[in-house]
Amino acid sequence: MERNELMRIFAEKAIPTMKNEFMQIGKRAIEEAGLSDNDMLNAGFGSIESFLFYRLEHLRREQEIADDLKYYKEQCERYDYEGQVKSDVLDYIKENYSVDEIVERLADDKDGWIEELNDDLFVSDSVTGNASGSYYCNSWRAENAICHNLELLGDAIREFGDSADILEKGAEGCDVTIRCYLLGGAIQDVVNELEEEYEDAIEKYLYGEDDEEEENDENEKEEDVE
Repeated sequence: MERNELMRIFAEKAIPTMKNEFMQIGKRAIEEAGLSDNDMLNAGFGSIESFLFYRLEHLRREQEIADDLKYYKEQCERYDYEGQVKSDVLDYIKENYSVDEIVERLADDKDGWIEELNDDLFVSDSVTGNASGSYYCNSWRAENAICHNLELLGDAIREFGDSADILEKGAEGCDVTIRCYLLGGAIQDVVNELEEEYEDAIEKYLYGEDDEEEENDENEKEEDVE
């Protein structure tokens, strides 16, 4: 859901209720403070209600300003391409491989699995966006991601060459290019981290049966001696 649509729904559904509650609470607070309509008149307001509406509007505007500042601050922060590509790679692996399959691939053919992941994820929309040509399917979001990563975009263009062709694809094409450029390193890092995480399971997969056989042999020998 777009931000503007969310704000519209909120305004239609929530703000009237908030106003009613604010008015009730405000009136009660003013009455408890012993203030009257005359006090409001002396302060330049026609009534308690007009004062409360003024204050509510003031608070609403303050909140709008705070929300806008937060929103623009988020847009100005540098988008973490490296972290996002790694996160997407990990999500893909966990969605498409069971723990047993991960352990098996790490134990039997780690390098081959890395190569396979590179081939699969290079054309995965959920990781690079390279299948459809867009990760976000939204040029504005792609522009925001790129705007503080121009140096990274330059590195990606140098890696793949033909800068004119990449730039002609616009912001979404440039965004995809950066993700493809970072993909290999992200896969290597994620696979290494998984190897460390499942170290015990990999050792058990590789040597566990031999250990059990040795233990059984020892137990049989002890029984024979007895």
